[in-house]
Amino acid sequence: MSGLFAERHVLLVEDDFLLAREMKRALEARGAVVLGPVAQDREAARLIKAAARLDFALLDLDLDGRSVAPIAMALRERGVRMVVVTGCDVTALPAPLQDVPVCQKPATIEQIETALSRIG
Repeated sequence: MSGLFAERHVLLVEDDFLLAREMKRALEARGAVVLGPVAQDREAARLIKAAARLDFALLDLDLDGRSVAPIAMALRERGVRMVVVTGCDVTALPAPLQDVPVCQKPATIEQIETALSRIG
């Protein structure tokens, strides 16, 4: 496999089961090793801490009413590139996410890949 996701470890944080399943399939079809999907911040924190390797993260902005900002801060500490994939209004992103690319749902895997490729 070739491409941005090939052999990359990707954390998927999404609380919509059907969307998470679809995104996971699309990532795996491109050769990614998917951690998750997880729908809660505690699960995400556990995976971030335990993962020996973590290349990218795809984050839903709102996890059943809880902000994904603490997860973003933990990812920043590890130097993980991330993209927010959300259906929420993004005019006022939390501080740890203000410079993170955003893809509006329903985002295609190609849109997410393009957003990630723009990050250093």
